[in-house]
Amino acid sequence: MHIGIDDVGTFTPGTEFGYIAAAVVRPGRSEELRDLLRSWEKQVPSEYRGPSGEVKGHALPDETLSSFVNEVMLKAEPPLRYECLGVELVPETFEAAQEQRRRTAEHLVEGIERYRAQGDEFRRIANTYENMLGWWKNITDANVLKLILQSHIIVDTLNFAIGWSAANSFDGELGDLQFKLDEGFLSTSEDRKRFWKDLLRSHIWQATYTKGGLISIEEWTDEHPFNKTFIHKDLGGNNVELTHEFKTRIQFYKSHETFEIRLADIIGTIIRRDNITDEFAHLHTARTGWRLIRFSGKEAEVPSPYEL
Repeated sequence: MHIGIDDVGTFTPGTEFGYIAAAVVRPGRSEELRDLLRSWEKQVPSEYRGPSGEVKGHALPDETLSSFVNEVMLKAEPPLRYECLGVELVPETFEAAQEQRRRTAEHLVEGIERYRAQGDEFRRIANTYENMLGWWKNITDANVLKLILQSHIIVDTLNFAIGWSAANSFDGELGDLQFKLDEGFLSTSEDRKRFWKDLLRSHIWQATYTKGGLISIEEWTDEHPFNKTFIHKDLGGNNVELTHEFKTRIQFYKSHETFEIRLADIIGTIIRRDNITDEFAHLHTARTGWRLIRFSGKEAEVPSPYEL
């Protein structure tokens, strides 16, 4: 499965919602979807494109978005699957983001102290986490929210991919699992990408823990492509410790070079536009679902991922 992920909206106070969308693409169907997207993109006037020539979803009129639904999403066989998460940008949401920043910083401090206590051979790891801590403390609330939503949508799409592929007998494709994230503001720094991925890994662990874990297929043995590649240890209760390989399958790409991300961008735009105008009710036949996250401020008891 190749899963393109992109955010839509500014995630800042003064806007109503922010969204993260994911397009779920079967490797065996990727050429068909790419060709459908390129054919549709050729019809879009240059006034709706960025400097790289990429179509920018937020600028498109409703009729062009409708043509994307009909000529790309519903024309694909099977129809393109996707997930979308939205967050209401109210004061409580930003308070929750600040609380998440604090708790994650505490976990990082615990990890730094533990590595330093283990001697000189772990000093380099401790220094890396110390640099990550300084970066984490200074990123914006908007980017904290994006990271939280990314972790949730990765878990959601992973569970969907497991269930969908198992039910339709193409679960062997899960060995080719890839998450393709729009590099966005991270594009200028490899350190930022590495820090983001490591913190994303810890938030994915928290998301799986609070959601009840990953879907488990009893018939799959340890030699199944998914289990063999991505499951390091069964922790019980559908909770697992993922392998290092899983982290390597989450990578950042330039959106104008990666069609899965461009799919996610247009899908997120449609969901955002639909919640404003209700123009895209017919899209529901292709959706796996979308949901709105509301932060209650309640603190879940989640163990530190740096203690696993």
